[in-house]
Amino acid sequence: MSFNLVGKLKSLIKWRKVRWSIASVFGFIFIGLNFGVSLVLPKTGLNYIVNSRPFGLDIAIEVTAFIIIFTILILYKTRLMDKYPISSVMILAGSISNFLERLYFGGVKDYLDVWIAHINLADLQIWIGLALLNHNVLLNMTDRPVVLRLEFQEDLHDVEVFFTILAEEGVHIVNRVDGSIGYGHSTFVVFVKIEKLMAFKVEQILKNLDIDFRKVRKLPKK
Repeated sequence: MSFNLVGKLKSLIKWRKVRWSIASVFGFIFIGLNFGVSLVLPKTGLNYIVNSRPFGLDIAIEVTAFIIIFTILILYKTRLMDKYPISSVMILAGSISNFLERLYFGGVKDYLDVWIAHINLADLQIWIGLALLNHNVLLNMTDRPVVLRLEFQEDLHDVEVFFTILAEEGVHIVNRVDGSIGYGHSTFVVFVKIEKLMAFKVEQILKNLDIDFRKVRKLPKK
């Protein structure tokens, strides 16, 4: 029995986990950067405003913490956090950064003048994250087809069983191309083009069955 090294590595390193790792590191760096700038501001002579009223209201720090927890729950329950980790982490990192500043300084240090308001890097990150998230959600509401690259290990999954499940769930396959590659054991690679509005349902089925998949630009030539 040969050891399927490459296949094992591919199953361990999944793209969605890599995306979350990148997003998390980015979030921690940005929290540290914003907090670091706020710490050194008094020594620089630069103008800044200490905003002790979140959203312009007299809100207790406990309420601010509740808002952050509520935001995390919304992103998690709606699966937006899993689908769009970069924009989700931008929103959460900015919110947590401002929360830490309120705990430490008693208010947020706003040092960027953007004409309509004074903000900081954390605020800017939240705005950009919200813009990206809304863009991604609206883009996903179109009916443009999606192409997925699926990998089936011969001893773990049966390709036809999977497509039977899709049919039972009412998922329409626009097109399909089969292939195979060898990593010691046979690995079946299947490219499927599906309706955009069905993509999220198919991705959830793939995750439940622990099938490796990723989005690609187009179907390969037969």
